[in-house]
Amino acid sequence: MINLAPLTEIETLKKAIRYRAEHRGTKEADWLIGGFIRAHIMHFSNDDIYHLKDLIDLDDESFFKQVATPQEPYLEIVEAFKKYKASL
Repeated sequence: MINLAPLTEIETLKKAIRYRAEHRGTKEADWLIGGFIRAHIMHFSNDDIYHLKDLIDLDDESFFKQVATPQEPYLEIVEAFKKYKASL
């Protein structure tokens, strides 16, 4: 029997972020936002993970408004998202 350690709070948040990013309601948003999260989530600090969770929990319209005119505390996350989007 394998004895698995319980997930940390950050690991649990990352799983929730991945799920929400890939289940937005439209294929396009799932593909774009989900792809960004898969490619970048491991590079974010623990503080960024909390901000990322708040950003990902926004509806698509609010999410893309935040991308268009980023505000604190999302500036670095939005900048990474814009670079990801431009690379596609």
